[in-house]
Amino acid sequence: MSSRQPIARSAWIALAVGTVLVAIGVGLVIAGFADTTPAQQTMLDAASAVFALAVAVPVIQMTWESRVLLRAGRGVLLLYAVATLAVLSGVVLYVVGFATGPRTLLTTASTLTFGGLGLAFCFLAWQAIKKERPIARTVVVDDGTDDIPVPGADASTTTADVPDESRRL
Repeated sequence: MSSRQPIARSAWIALAVGTVLVAIGVGLVIAGFADTTPAQQTMLDAASAVFALAVAVPVIQMTWESRVLLRAGRGVLLLYAVATLAVLSGVVLYVVGFATGPRTLLTTASTLTFGGLGLAFCFLAWQAIKKERPIARTVVVDDGTDDIPVPGADASTTTADVPDESRRL
C-alpha cells in the first residue's frame, strides 16, 4: 500500500559522511571541553566548523536529489542565492579567523554558516511537506433525488427506488 521509494545511494553516503563528521566534532568538543588553553579553544571553534559541514552534507544531498533548483522560480533561486552567500561568507570568515586569530570572526562565521544552512534546510522541509500534502477534492454525494432509469429494471424504477448498496458509481 505504501508508495515508499528505496533510499538513494547518495543518501546513504551523506548519512555516512555526516555521521563521521559529527563524531569528529564530538571528539573535538570533548578534547577542548576544559577551554583553558588556546589549543582547547581552537578545538572548540573547529568543532563548530565541523558541525556546520556535517549539516551541509545532507542539505546539499537533499537539494541535489530533489532537483528543486531545476524547476525553481525566481523566489527560490533568490532564497538559495542568499543562503549560499551566507554559507560562503561564513566559510571565508572561518578561514580568516583561523589564519589570523580574531575569535570574534569565528562567532560571526558560525552564525552566517548555520543561518544559511538553516534557511536552505527549512525550504527543503517546506517543499517536502508541500509535496506530500494531499490534493483537496470535491466529493459529490448522490442524495437519491434524481430520476435516472436503472438498467435491467422496468421503466418505472429509478435510482431513488434502488438501495444504496446496489448502486454503482
